[in-house]
Amino acid sequence: MKKWIKRIILIVIVGLVIFAIFNKPEETKTYRTSQVEKGNIESVVSGSGTLVATKDHKEYSKVSAEVEDIYYVEGDKVEKDYPIIKLDSSNYEATVKAQEIAIKQAELSKQNIEKQIKDLEIKSETDGYVSNLSIEKGSYVTNAMAICNIVKDGRFSVVLQFTYYENNPILVGSKANITLVDSMATMTGTVTKVSDMRKLIAGNAQVVDVTIETDTTGFSLEGANAKAEIYNGSMIIPSANMAKFTSINSNIVRSKTIGTVKDVYVNEGKRVQRGETIALLENSDLTTNLQTVNLNLENLNNQLVAMKKQLGYYLIKAPIAGTITSQTVEKGDMVAAGTMLTSISDKDTMEFVVPIDELDIAKIDYDQEVRVKIDALEETENNPLVGKITDIPEEGVTVSGVTDYYVTIQVSGNQSMKISMNANADIVVNSVKDVLIVPVDAIVKEKGKKYVDILHDDGVTVERREVETGASDITNIEVRSGLSEGEKVIIPEVNSGISFFM
Repeated sequence: MKKWIKRIILIVIVGLVIFAIFNKPEETKTYRTSQVEKGNIESVVSGSGTLVATKDHKEYSKVSAEVEDIYYVEGDKVEKDYPIIKLDSSNYEATVKAQEIAIKQAELSKQNIEKQIKDLEIKSETDGYVSNLSIEKGSYVTNAMAICNIVKDGRFSVVLQFTYYENNPILVGSKANITLVDSMATMTGTVTKVSDMRKLIAGNAQVVDVTIETDTTGFSLEGANAKAEIYNGSMIIPSANMAKFTSINSNIVRSKTIGTVKDVYVNEGKRVQRGETIALLENSDLTTNLQTVNLNLENLNNQLVAMKKQLGYYLIKAPIAGTITSQTVEKGDMVAAGTMLTSISDKDTMEFVVPIDELDIAKIDYDQEVRVKIDALEETENNPLVGKITDIPEEGVTVSGVTDYYVTIQVSGNQSMKISMNANADIVVNSVKDVLIVPVDAIVKEKGKKYVDILHDDGVTVERREVETGASDITNIEVRSGLSEGEKVIIPEVNSGISFFM
């Protein structure tokens, strides 16, 4: 009996257990969800670099000299082309002066040679007749050599000796009858000068030199032998000798240089005008000398240009407007050529270079918005500075299989910004506003399509729906179709086995 009771109790217990198992109430499932809403999405590429001045110049000494004066010091602002440092140039200035003197001497030498070349053409300096021509083609002419006389029309004179009479002297203004010995032609003349000095001639007679002048028209008496008689009021006194006429207005043409006669353009007795060429000389040495002095003068002038340029090296001027950020010398220092003297930076415009990965460089363009934050300037964290892209290189730098392109970002400077501060740039490569967005983790990808799981309002029903996506950032993604604002999307658990959209 007891056995049956135990069996019945065991059957009841088993039945209760089976009933409890099959009649266990269903457990409610919970999901992590996010609501579809409108928002903005920005995609940025970031990078960091060190600030430098866009315009920066280091000035090095081009000469060795002592620092004579310093006009600006580190931290001062300076305008372009203003003197900053003066080096002692006194020794070099003396060298330049000596060069200038050498050039003047060479110029004088050139002028002298040019004058000699010009003087190879012998010209008449007055109007008249050629007389006593002493050269012919091929003659060698020396400097100051008499070439010919130019006899002017008009007045001629002859100096004759007359017997001296103490009680009846010959007076200036007395008339004289002149006889040309060769032709026996006669003419009258006038005494214009009587010498005070008496001379003793043969027979112990005393004579004085008397100058007699006469006028002609259309002919010359130059070189004609003459004698004369003078009537002094009480007696006729003949000349004790004969002499040659000379032109009172005669001009001797002399060579002003040396050379060989190439051509003669006049002959004896030819009438010439002032400036007319008498003869032409040639002298190849003068031409060679002129070429030599011209080459020397050109060389001296080129040297002077270079020396004056170098003289400018002693006054250091600001190549740009900006702030002196570094100055390494003091007044009285001796500096060698190549010594860095000063550094000037225009901090109104700063820039830095950021490395951009090869996977992102194609997204970068010049017109994109750039937000700049400076580590040392806390205010830029919430109010970034506005930057701009000024250089996108065509060639990258590869290190350990990773290629970066170094993009230059420019930003306006201010008083707080210092060279070498660290700067960070966020380059906005894509931006959409007021679009439907969901968390990136809500998107699942299966067989090349994108889906989201929607949880209905009952909290139980789940619907899988295909969607079209757009822009994204590291948190959210744009949904262009397939969802409505306010719907709830399920964010799958990481270990759920579903393929997430990345």
